[in-house]
Amino acid sequence: MTQKTESPEWQTKYSPDEYAETGFMFDVESAYAYFERVKDRRKVRGRQYPLAVALVLCLLVKLSGENTPAGIADWVKLRSELLCERLGIKRRIVKETGKLKMPCAGSYSRILSKSMDADDLETVSQEFFGTQPATATAVEICIDGKKVRGTITASKPDGDYPLAAYMPGAGVVLMQVVIKAGESELTVAPEVLKVLDLQGKVVTGDALFAQRNLSIQIVEAGGDYAWKVKGNQPTLERDIARVFEPDPPSQQAGL
Repeated sequence: MTQKTESPEWQTKYSPDEYAETGFMFDVESAYAYFERVKDRRKVRGRQYPLAVALVLCLLVKLSGENTPAGIADWVKLRSELLCERLGIKRRIVKETGKLKMPCAGSYSRILSKSMDADDLETVSQEFFGTQPATATAVEICIDGKKVRGTITASKPDGDYPLAAYMPGAGVVLMQVVIKAGESELTVAPEVLKVLDLQGKVVTGDALFAQRNLSIQIVEAGGDYAWKVKGNQPTLERDIARVFEPDPPSQQAGL
């Protein structure tokens, strides 16, 4: 069901009949409605673009493969006429050029870094993607942690290291949590899985997650698991190998 927003001036005009026949599809208006829940920290004075609009634009650009504020700004400017029409964005014209005014790279950088709480955006995004049809039919949820390239600085030598719950069948990251100092993938995994609907899902991961407590949590939530097992748990590895060994020959064979 499409959700209506409280801001008619910025309301989406995207028709479901115009969706592509292939690829990942979602209702842009629904995305706008969800992003309106994210609290905007900016002062009202000088705020040219609602936070929900900026986040929808960032989502579209991200799905198109751009990752930097400059890339986001260029992608949007090249499609400014179409985006203003489809997303109901108020038209502002630059007097000097006569072109539509759209957010610059600096605007996106400030919005993404200072205008909202990252955990707030993460929660809302997880709720939105969790409602999409593709996530309802996908079965596997893969949990894995990776350091984010380009996040290592002098003040943050370890960079950003999030643990993500990813659905390969839907191409969607359902949830991710940054692993803080003193934490590990294994200690953060229960918190990530706790907020997900695991009913009928299969959680996969590398050998690090092959632990009794985490496996019990998944089963109690209505899911199942498939872990890799390596030599770091020799007894478990040996027990699993024994299950798949052929039955010993009968002592009566040949008599």
